[in-house]
Amino acid sequence: MKLTFLLAFLATASQAFSHASYYLSEHDLKQASGSLAYEITGKNRGGRGGGCLFALPDSPHFPSRNLAALWLQSVFHDSGTWDDNDGTGGLNGSLEKELGKPFNTAIAKAIATKARPPGNRISNADIIALGGVVAVEICGGPPIDYHWGRWDSERADRAISELPTDPFMPVCDVQKAFERMGLDAVDMLALVSGSHSMGGAHKCLNPKITNHDFEPFDATPDVFDNEIFKRILTGNCVLPIDCAFAKEEHLLPYIKEWAHDQESFFRQFKKSFEKLLNFNRASLSGPVGVIVETPVPRAEATRVFLTIDVTATTLDEALADAAVGVVVAYHPPLFTATKKFVLGDERVRLALLASAHGVSLVSPHTTVDNAGPVAGINEWLASVALPPLQSILPISPLDKLRLAALSSSDFDSSVPLGAVGAGRDGRVAVLAQSAVLSDIIERIKKNLNLSHLRVALPKRASNYDSFSVNVVAICVGSGGQLTSQALNPRPDLILTGEMAHHEVLAATANGSAVILCEHSNSERGFLKDILAPLLQRVLNEDSYSEHVEVVISSLDSDPLVIV
Repeated sequence: MKLTFLLAFLATASQAFSHASYYLSEHDLKQASGSLAYEITGKNRGGRGGGCLFALPDSPHFPSRNLAALWLQSVFHDSGTWDDNDGTGGLNGSLEKELGKPFNTAIAKAIATKARPPGNRISNADIIALGGVVAVEICGGPPIDYHWGRWDSERADRAISELPTDPFMPVCDVQKAFERMGLDAVDMLALVSGSHSMGGAHKCLNPKITNHDFEPFDATPDVFDNEIFKRILTGNCVLPIDCAFAKEEHLLPYIKEWAHDQESFFRQFKKSFEKLLNFNRASLSGPVGVIVETPVPRAEATRVFLTIDVTATTLDEALADAAVGVVVAYHPPLFTATKKFVLGDERVRLALLASAHGVSLVSPHTTVDNAGPVAGINEWLASVALPPLQSILPISPLDKLRLAALSSSDFDSSVPLGAVGAGRDGRVAVLAQSAVLSDIIERIKKNLNLSHLRVALPKRASNYDSFSVNVVAICVGSGGQLTSQALNPRPDLILTGEMAHHEVLAATANGSAVILCEHSNSERGFLKDILAPLLQRVLNEDSYSEHVEVVISSLDSDPLVIV
């Protein structure tokens, strides 16, 4: 069983970047995308269909009216530096610092000088991503899922020189560049030739390619469609790389299929393009991704095993199932740096034991810590532990940067934005209606299947039934850092797994009640409710893993028990 398919899951779950849309209102999204749509087409965004503006680089319109193809090129050139091995590069706005490269000349002229959407509220990376999404959709292509939340890099990416920008580059070298990004040959074909569905070559920019002022890549350069694949089959390609793809036996069937079936091409392009949009993990800390890759994987593996902790008990359970090929652990055994791999270290012993039995270890840890509404572990805890919410906002370094920009008054936000601090992975939730603490306690015990909780009341509270809760600070696992945050509004309740004694005292002294579920008890239900179905969906959509089954440990439990 291939491990690379799990990275698709990590991209899906990396919601600090791909599902942070709740930071902004739907009004914001419409206004920003409408602004970009007008720049591309000269008209407001109103649905799919051709008619994208085209202008030559030496035309007076070029600096102010951007080609849809250039927005796509911007996405490729910014995200194409992604290194899947170490999580560096990607769609992080570094393009702004790479415009001096010859292959970025057109982008520098046409896009880099553009004003940001109204309010200056989003990162350069988000603008580039949104420009690509709008360009595809408004020029007739498939709707692409888009969400805010990418971080901008402060420097140029080290892999910028490795971008496959040479149209004469051999297919094998182009494929190596895409493999570095964790993408396969089908992704490569859909993205490279698919993006050539729009635009063309300019003599002033590509004298080795064309002698014409403008030579379109296909018959419909202002429409995103499958015409490029029909052109490839004729052998009459403007860019040599497109026709070179047709000489590859493993790619030719896809070219023929997409030339005949536009919807098939659209489905693949959408899937591959959304991967590009999620190549941004700048804020991830801790172990994420493949932690231990076995050199001799189980040949007949068809199951992915989920657990919160890799312990002797849960690993024995996984290894006893001959169909398990990968263990996905929220807490991987090698959580911190390890200098020696010796059996006397229990963490190392478990990792080596898994590898020796042909099982690899993967962790989505900080990915889901930072996640948003679709795959976020903190959002999950809020949904099962609390009554209906008015709003929920993150507490993270991302906040500190983002929320300052979001406080501008030129947009009507559907979410009240508090001046939250620089905490790590928690959330501040505002209840739709006040609730008494006793009701919340019973709700948590019922939905987390717990018989006991640890609860601390502030001095202003006389009992659980009379203590009113409106604002809740949430952090799965260990939430002691929440007591050091200057949270606004101040939480009436801190809900987490564990806190140190003095952290509890600090919280109650500040007027907040505290509920402790124990560390992993605040996380475990996430596996069944969110992680397993999400991972199963991603695996079902992947051609390498469509028959893989996701199972959850039945023996995983919190080590602490109240007796």
